Amino acid sequence: MPDPYIVLHAGFHKTGAAGLHKILDRNEDALQKRGINAVHHRHMRKNFTAPCQQNAGGSRQTVMDDRKLRKVTGRFFDQVKKDGPDRLILTDQNIAGSIRPAIKTGQLYRHAGPIMKVVAQQIPFAVNEIHLVVRNYADFFTALYLDYIADLKRHDTDFVTPQSMCDAVFKRLSGWHDVVRPIRSQLPRSKIILWRFEGFDQATAGMTPLLQHLVGEKIDATSLETGKRSKKGPAISNRAVAELGLLMKSDGAKVKRETLQAVLKSYPDDPPFDPWQDWERAHLDRLYDRDIVRLGTDKAITIMQPA
Repeated sequence: MPDPYIVLHAGFHKTGAAGLHKILDRNEDALQKRGINAVHHRHMRKNFTAPCQQNAGGSRQTVMDDRKLRKVTGRFFDQVKKDGPDRLILTDQNIAGSIRPAIKTGQLYRHAGPIMKVVAQQIPFAVNEIHLVVRNYADFFTALYLDYIADLKRHDTDFVTPQSMCDAVFKRLSGWHDVVRPIRSQLPRSKIILWRFEGFDQATAGMTPLLQHLVGEKIDATSLETGKRSKKGPAISNRAVAELGLLMKSDGAKVKRETLQAVLKSYPDDPPFDPWQDWERAHLDRLYDRDIVRLGTDKAITIMQPA
Protein backbone atom coordinates (compact mmCIF):
# COMPACT_ATOMS: atom_id res chain seq x y z
CA MET A 1 0.00 0.00 0.00
CA PRO A 2 1.54 3.36 -1.04
CA ASP A 3 2.09 6.01 1.61
CA PRO A 4 -0.58 8.72 1.74
CA TYR A 5 0.13 12.34 0.89
CA ILE A 6 0.65 13.93 4.31
CA VAL A 7 -0.57 17.44 5.10
CA LEU A 8 0.21 18.78 8.57
CA HIS A 9 -1.62 21.83 9.92
CA ALA A 10 0.31 22.76 13.04
CA GLY A 11 -1.56 25.84 14.18
CA PHE A 12 -0.92 28.19 15.67
CA HIS A 13 -3.27 29.14 18.51
CA LYS A 14 -5.73 32.02 18.05
CA THR A 15 -5.52 31.84 14.26
CA GLY A 16 -8.80 30.14 13.37
CA ALA A 17 -7.80 26.52 13.96
CA ALA A 18 -11.02 25.74 15.84
CA GLY A 19 -13.10 26.84 12.85
CA LEU A 20 -11.06 24.65 10.51
CA HIS A 21 -11.50 21.67 12.81
CA LYS A 22 -15.28 22.10 12.80
CA ILE A 23 -15.46 22.21 9.00
CA LEU A 24 -13.23 19.16 8.57
CA ASP A 25 -15.19 17.22 11.19
CA ARG A 26 -18.55 18.20 9.69
CA ASN A 27 -17.46 17.00 6.23
CA GLU A 28 -15.78 13.77 7.31
CA ASP A 29 -17.92 11.52 5.09
CA ALA A 30 -17.60 13.71 1.99
CA LEU A 31 -13.82 13.82 2.39
CA GLN A 32 -13.47 10.09 2.95
CA LYS A 33 -15.41 9.36 -0.24
CA ARG A 34 -12.61 11.13 -2.08
CA GLY A 35 -9.84 9.30 -0.28
CA ILE A 36 -9.13 12.05 2.26
CA ASN A 37 -8.81 11.24 5.95
CA ALA A 38 -8.90 14.38 8.08
CA VAL A 39 -8.00 13.00 11.50
CA HIS A 40 -10.13 14.48 14.28
CA HIS A 41 -7.97 16.96 16.19
CA ARG A 42 -8.95 15.56 19.59
CA HIS A 43 -7.99 12.04 18.48
CA MET A 44 -4.64 13.33 17.28
CA ARG A 45 -4.05 15.38 20.42
CA LYS A 46 -4.75 12.46 22.74
CA ASN A 47 -2.92 9.75 20.81
CA PHE A 48 -0.07 11.65 19.16
CA THR A 49 0.50 15.26 20.21
CA ALA A 50 0.25 14.81 23.99
CA PRO A 51 2.39 11.62 24.08
CA CYS A 52 5.09 13.35 22.01
CA GLN A 53 5.10 16.29 24.41
CA GLN A 54 5.28 13.98 27.40
CA ASN A 55 8.30 12.28 25.87
CA ALA A 56 9.98 15.59 24.98
CA GLY A 57 9.44 17.09 28.41
CA GLY A 58 7.10 19.77 27.09
CA SER A 59 4.23 18.65 29.29
CA ARG A 60 3.55 18.67 33.02
CA GLN A 61 2.20 15.16 32.77
CA THR A 62 4.14 11.99 33.52
CA VAL A 63 7.08 11.57 31.16
CA MET A 64 6.55 8.84 28.56
CA ASP A 65 9.57 6.69 27.68
CA ASP A 66 10.63 5.99 24.09
CA ARG A 67 9.33 2.44 24.01
CA LYS A 68 5.84 3.33 25.17
CA LEU A 69 5.75 6.35 22.86
CA ARG A 70 6.54 4.19 19.81
CA LYS A 71 3.75 1.83 20.80
CA VAL A 72 1.20 4.63 21.25
CA THR A 73 2.04 6.56 18.09
CA GLY A 74 2.40 3.35 16.08
CA ARG A 75 -1.13 2.36 17.06
CA PHE A 76 -2.35 5.85 16.15
CA PHE A 77 -0.94 5.71 12.62
CA ASP A 78 -2.14 2.14 12.12
CA GLN A 79 -5.66 3.42 12.80
CA VAL A 80 -5.57 6.51 10.59
CA LYS A 81 -4.11 4.70 7.58
CA LYS A 82 -6.14 1.46 7.82
CA ASP A 83 -8.58 2.47 5.06
CA GLY A 84 -5.74 3.38 2.72
CA PRO A 85 -6.40 7.10 2.28
CA ASP A 86 -4.72 8.94 -0.59
CA ARG A 87 -4.43 12.07 1.53
CA LEU A 88 -3.99 12.30 5.29
CA ILE A 89 -4.67 15.60 7.06
CA LEU A 90 -3.16 15.95 10.53
CA THR A 91 -4.17 19.08 12.40
CA ASP A 92 -3.61 20.26 15.97
CA GLN A 93 -2.60 23.76 17.09
CA ASN A 94 -0.84 22.25 20.11
CA ILE A 95 1.82 20.41 18.11
CA ALA A 96 4.52 22.98 18.90
CA GLY A 97 3.56 23.00 22.58
CA SER A 98 1.36 24.83 25.05
CA ILE A 99 0.90 28.56 24.56
CA ARG A 100 -0.53 29.45 28.00
CA PRO A 101 2.92 30.02 29.61
CA ALA A 102 3.51 32.84 27.09
CA ILE A 103 1.26 35.06 29.21
CA LYS A 104 3.93 35.03 31.92
CA THR A 105 7.11 34.53 29.89
CA GLY A 106 6.45 36.59 26.76
CA GLN A 107 7.92 33.70 24.76
CA LEU A 108 6.16 31.81 21.98
CA TYR A 109 6.31 28.01 22.22
CA ARG A 110 9.63 27.95 24.05
CA HIS A 111 9.74 24.13 23.99
CA ALA A 112 9.07 23.86 20.25
CA GLY A 113 12.58 22.57 19.52
CA PRO A 114 12.60 19.37 21.59
CA ILE A 115 8.91 18.74 20.92
CA MET A 116 9.26 18.98 17.14
CA LYS A 117 12.26 16.66 17.25
CA VAL A 118 10.08 13.96 18.81
CA VAL A 119 7.15 14.71 16.49
CA ALA A 120 9.35 14.31 13.41
CA GLN A 121 10.74 11.01 14.69
CA GLN A 122 7.27 9.58 15.31
CA ILE A 123 5.65 10.31 11.93
CA PRO A 124 6.33 7.19 9.82
CA PHE A 125 5.75 8.93 6.47
CA ALA A 126 7.29 11.84 4.65
CA VAL A 127 5.37 15.01 5.49
CA ASN A 128 4.65 16.67 2.16
CA GLU A 129 3.16 19.97 3.33
CA ILE A 130 3.17 21.88 6.61
CA HIS A 131 0.68 24.72 6.99
CA LEU A 132 1.25 27.34 9.68
CA VAL A 133 -0.87 30.40 10.45
CA VAL A 134 0.75 33.32 12.27
CA ARG A 135 -0.73 36.50 13.68
CA ASN A 136 0.64 39.94 14.54
CA TYR A 137 2.11 39.93 18.02
CA ALA A 138 -0.09 42.61 19.63
CA ASP A 139 -3.37 40.94 18.64
CA PHE A 140 -2.01 37.46 19.33
CA PHE A 141 -1.08 38.25 22.93
CA THR A 142 -4.30 40.21 23.45
CA ALA A 143 -6.31 37.16 22.38
CA LEU A 144 -4.21 34.91 24.63
CA TYR A 145 -4.85 37.18 27.60
CA LEU A 146 -8.59 37.18 27.02
CA ASP A 147 -8.53 33.38 26.99
CA TYR A 148 -6.49 33.43 30.19
CA ILE A 149 -8.89 35.62 32.17
CA ALA A 150 -11.94 33.83 30.77
CA ASP A 151 -10.57 30.60 32.23
CA LEU A 152 -9.50 31.97 35.60
CA LYS A 153 -10.22 29.73 38.56
CA ARG A 154 -10.47 30.72 42.19
CA HIS A 155 -7.17 28.95 43.00
CA ASP A 156 -5.25 31.06 40.46
CA THR A 157 -3.67 33.28 43.09
CA ASP A 158 -0.66 34.24 40.96
CA PHE A 159 -2.70 36.61 38.81
CA VAL A 160 -0.96 37.94 35.70
CA THR A 161 -1.85 41.56 35.04
CA PRO A 162 -2.00 42.96 31.50
CA GLN A 163 0.98 45.18 32.29
CA SER A 164 3.11 42.27 33.47
CA MET A 165 2.29 40.37 30.27
CA CYS A 166 3.23 43.39 28.13
CA ASP A 167 6.48 43.83 30.06
CA ALA A 168 7.34 40.16 29.54
CA VAL A 169 6.68 40.43 25.80
CA PHE A 170 8.99 43.43 25.46
CA LYS A 171 11.71 41.78 27.53
CA ARG A 172 11.72 38.25 26.12
CA LEU A 173 9.61 38.02 22.94
CA SER A 174 10.71 35.15 20.74
CA GLY A 175 9.24 35.78 17.32
CA TRP A 176 7.62 33.51 14.78
CA HIS A 177 10.99 32.94 13.17
CA ASP A 178 12.17 31.22 16.34
CA VAL A 179 9.09 28.98 16.33
CA VAL A 180 9.15 28.05 12.66
CA ARG A 181 12.90 27.36 12.66
CA PRO A 182 12.76 24.09 14.68
CA ILE A 183 9.82 22.90 12.57
CA ARG A 184 11.83 23.63 9.45
CA SER A 185 14.98 21.94 10.78
CA GLN A 186 13.24 18.79 12.04
CA LEU A 187 11.21 18.29 8.85
CA PRO A 188 13.65 19.63 6.24
CA ARG A 189 12.08 17.90 3.23
CA SER A 190 8.62 19.30 3.85
CA LYS A 191 7.21 22.27 2.01
CA ILE A 192 6.19 24.90 4.56
CA ILE A 193 3.31 27.21 3.67
CA LEU A 194 2.94 30.19 5.99
CA TRP A 195 -0.34 32.10 6.19
CA ARG A 196 -0.92 35.52 7.75
CA PHE A 197 -4.07 35.53 9.85
CA GLU A 198 -4.69 39.17 8.95
CA GLY A 199 -5.32 38.05 5.38
CA PHE A 200 -8.22 35.88 6.50
CA ASP A 201 -9.91 38.89 8.06
CA GLN A 202 -9.70 40.80 4.77
CA ALA A 203 -10.70 37.94 2.46
CA THR A 204 -14.39 37.61 1.62
CA ALA A 205 -14.07 33.82 1.56
CA GLY A 206 -12.52 33.71 5.02
CA MET A 207 -10.20 30.76 5.45
CA THR A 208 -11.31 28.93 2.31
CA PRO A 209 -7.90 29.28 0.58
CA LEU A 210 -6.19 27.49 3.47
CA LEU A 211 -8.93 24.87 3.60
CA GLN A 212 -8.50 24.25 -0.13
CA HIS A 213 -4.78 23.63 0.34
CA LEU A 214 -5.51 21.17 3.13
CA VAL A 215 -8.06 19.07 1.24
CA GLY A 216 -6.32 19.20 -2.15
CA GLU A 217 -7.70 19.23 -5.67
CA LYS A 218 -10.18 16.33 -5.40
CA ILE A 219 -12.84 18.47 -3.75
CA ASP A 220 -13.90 22.11 -3.97
CA ALA A 221 -13.50 23.65 -0.53
CA THR A 222 -16.38 26.04 -1.19
CA SER A 223 -18.70 23.02 -1.44
CA LEU A 224 -17.97 21.91 2.12
CA GLU A 225 -20.58 22.50 4.79
CA THR A 226 -19.46 25.16 7.23
CA GLY A 227 -22.43 25.19 9.58
CA LYS A 228 -23.75 28.23 11.39
CA ARG A 229 -21.26 30.52 13.02
CA SER A 230 -21.69 30.79 16.77
CA LYS A 231 -22.68 34.24 17.93
CA LYS A 232 -20.03 36.10 19.82
CA GLY A 233 -20.93 37.72 23.09
CA PRO A 234 -20.09 41.33 23.93
CA ALA A 235 -16.40 42.17 23.88
CA ILE A 236 -14.60 42.26 27.22
CA SER A 237 -13.80 45.88 28.01
CA ASN A 238 -10.69 47.55 29.37
CA ARG A 239 -12.60 48.57 32.48
CA ALA A 240 -13.85 45.02 33.12
CA VAL A 241 -10.27 43.71 33.01
CA ALA A 242 -9.16 46.49 35.36
CA GLU A 243 -11.95 45.65 37.82
CA LEU A 244 -11.03 41.98 37.63
CA GLY A 245 -7.43 42.83 38.48
CA LEU A 246 -8.50 44.79 41.56
CA LEU A 247 -10.73 41.93 42.68
CA MET A 248 -7.97 39.35 42.28
CA LYS A 249 -5.53 41.59 44.12
CA SER A 250 -7.86 42.13 47.07
CA ASP A 251 -9.58 38.74 47.40
CA GLY A 252 -7.52 36.28 45.33
CA ALA A 253 -8.42 32.66 46.06
CA LYS A 254 -11.61 33.68 47.87
CA VAL A 255 -13.24 34.90 44.66
CA LYS A 256 -15.79 32.52 43.17
CA ARG A 257 -15.63 31.71 39.49
CA GLU A 258 -19.17 33.00 39.02
CA THR A 259 -18.08 36.37 40.40
CA LEU A 260 -15.09 36.50 38.05
CA GLN A 261 -17.28 35.78 35.04
CA ALA A 262 -19.83 38.41 36.11
CA VAL A 263 -17.10 41.06 36.31
CA LEU A 264 -15.90 40.23 32.80
CA LYS A 265 -19.41 40.79 31.45
CA SER A 266 -19.64 44.20 33.10
CA TYR A 267 -19.24 47.53 31.32
CA PRO A 268 -20.06 46.20 27.81
CA ASP A 269 -20.30 49.72 26.40
CA ASP A 270 -16.72 50.61 27.32
CA PRO A 271 -13.90 50.29 24.73
CA PRO A 272 -12.81 46.67 24.07
CA PHE A 273 -9.80 45.38 25.96
CA ASP A 274 -6.46 46.39 24.45
CA PRO A 275 -3.39 46.31 26.73
CA TRP A 276 -1.06 48.06 24.28
CA GLN A 277 -0.19 51.71 23.89
CA ASP A 278 -0.04 53.02 20.33
CA TRP A 279 3.75 53.09 20.20
CA GLU A 280 3.93 49.53 21.58
CA ARG A 281 1.60 48.25 18.88
CA ALA A 282 3.58 50.06 16.20
CA HIS A 283 6.83 48.53 17.47
CA LEU A 284 5.37 45.01 17.62
CA ASP A 285 3.96 45.43 14.10
CA ARG A 286 7.43 46.34 12.82
CA LEU A 287 8.89 43.25 14.49
CA TYR A 288 6.14 41.10 12.97
CA ASP A 289 6.68 42.45 9.46
CA ARG A 290 10.44 42.00 9.85
CA ASP A 291 10.04 38.38 10.94
CA ILE A 292 7.71 37.61 8.00
CA VAL A 293 10.27 39.04 5.59
CA ARG A 294 13.00 37.02 7.26
CA LEU A 295 10.98 33.81 6.97
CA GLY A 296 10.30 34.60 3.32
CA THR A 297 14.01 34.43 2.51
CA ASP A 298 13.94 30.66 3.11
CA LYS A 299 13.28 28.94 -0.24
CA ALA A 300 11.45 26.09 1.54
CA ILE A 301 8.86 28.51 2.95
CA THR A 302 6.04 30.00 0.89
CA ILE A 303 4.31 33.05 2.36
CA MET A 304 0.58 33.10 1.57
CA GLN A 305 -1.92 35.86 2.20
CA PRO A 306 -5.44 35.74 0.75
CA ALA A 307 -6.29 38.80 -1.28
